[in-house]
Amino acid sequence: MRKINFTRVLIFSLHSWLGLISGIFLLLLGLSGSAGQPWPLDTIYRSIGQQHPNLTGIAWLNPNATTEEAYEFRLYQNDGKISTYDLGMMSIDPYSGKR
Repeated sequence: MRKINFTRVLIFSLHSWLGLISGIFLLLLGLSGSAGQPWPLDTIYRSIGQQHPNLTGIAWLNPNATTEEAYEFRLYQNDGKISTYDLGMMSIDPYSGKR
């Protein structure tokens, strides 16, 4: 009959339990991060319009942005001057709406 090495059994058991616990944690972490949906583009446009009510135009610069990239918008305000027509650029996180 083979002699059972107690240390080997203990380490294997500990390794199994730690792997199970960390696996459950990683599964929950992955599911929570993958459940988010990006804001509708209309909602983002309305948010920009509320923040800058005198805009005459908004252009979405990167419609092919990956999920890791922020949406970029160019803001236009026609004040009759060519030097200030292009008001600026704004980056927005499509998942949280943060600027």
